[in-house]
Amino acid sequence: MKCKDFFVKKVVPYYFMIVTFINLGMLAAGALFFWHVKFDFRSFAVPPVMGAVGCVPFLFDYAAQNKKLSYLGSVLLNLLEFAALEFCVMTVAFLVGIIKTFFIGAVLFCMVAVIFAAVGAIQYWQDRQLCLRMNTALCAWSGNDVAEDRGSRP
Repeated sequence: MKCKDFFVKKVVPYYFMIVTFINLGMLAAGALFFWHVKFDFRSFAVPPVMGAVGCVPFLFDYAAQNKKLSYLGSVLLNLLEFAALEFCVMTVAFLVGIIKTFFIGAVLFCMVAVIFAAVGAIQYWQDRQLCLRMNTALCAWSGNDVAEDRGSRP
């Protein structure tokens, strides 16, 4: 897959999911822990900037896209992406001045972990639905029934 196709098909949807979940995370964290804090208009820039920072680990995905990974390799790639994501987000947040106390850093760390898991679950569900549709279309094309095909597997 070319870089442009990879960017349009993978990075752009991922970016918008990240920004949406960052907004929801800011809402939840603000309502639970920081209800007394008032935001100014500059705080609206945080989700798009952090969404862009959150797309940096896709460099690992792009580098590994033509490689056949085992299950362990896939798990290690996801852990590497998670570590890179945490490093990038925490570094940018610290340099910008978002992290002022250990508590804020811990909340941000947990928020990034939850967002990473949520985006991964959504992508897994979307990929699974695509595979099921492709299998159904392949079985219809080959003349086999889907239920018959599933029953013939060991």
